[in-house]
Amino acid sequence: MKRTYDFATIGFRPFTETQEFVTMGVVALDTTARHFDFVIQDARKTGRVLGMFPKAGKVLYREARNKLETELEGIRQAVNGLGVGVDVPIFPTFRDKENGLFAAITSPREGVFCFPVKGRRMAADMKTVLEALKTRFIDQDGLTVQQAVEQEMARELRRVLKDAKILPAYLNAPDIAARVRFIGTFSRCGRSRSVARGPWPGRRRIRGRSRAGICR
Repeated sequence: MKRTYDFATIGFRPFTETQEFVTMGVVALDTTARHFDFVIQDARKTGRVLGMFPKAGKVLYREARNKLETELEGIRQAVNGLGVGVDVPIFPTFRDKENGLFAAITSPREGVFCFPVKGRRMAADMKTVLEALKTRFIDQDGLTVQQAVEQEMARELRRVLKDAKILPAYLNAPDIAARVRFIGTFSRCGRSRSVARGPWPGRRRIRGRSRAGICR
């Protein structure tokens, strides 16, 4: 039987004014059993961090990372009943919010860490969900930073097209060139549009209304 887990990614954000971050860990909480655990990037793996923030330096990152790991371990012991736990300055209120434990742990705060992506997953156990989240958000299946950015842009494009209810038409385009033309048409037509037969056999394209009539 699968269980439900709240999760959040941990982002290293040394320069808060830019709002840029590198994902270097995940936390998860069993919503029923209130079992908390986490996984964090090995301190020796600094390539992605330094690639994104060369001015941060290895020393700053490793010191901050090790401090965070200690604090998360204190939370894990306290929440899971493995010991008395420790007072954790990054998470000072988690004991006071029994019904909002996960919200307290991942609430916005000052410092070099943030929790940019939050969600909920079903999994058989904590180990399974953490492994899946690690692969998805930390390892990213071996993607480079550029590839990860490109994938994020692709996901955003799919979301926009899905919201506009024209994603199937885009996916049915016969080749990349047709998809590029499709996006150009979508951009020109704006928000008011309908779906009609496209310029390739058995395919679909978008039409939108303009003052002159049909957007082509």
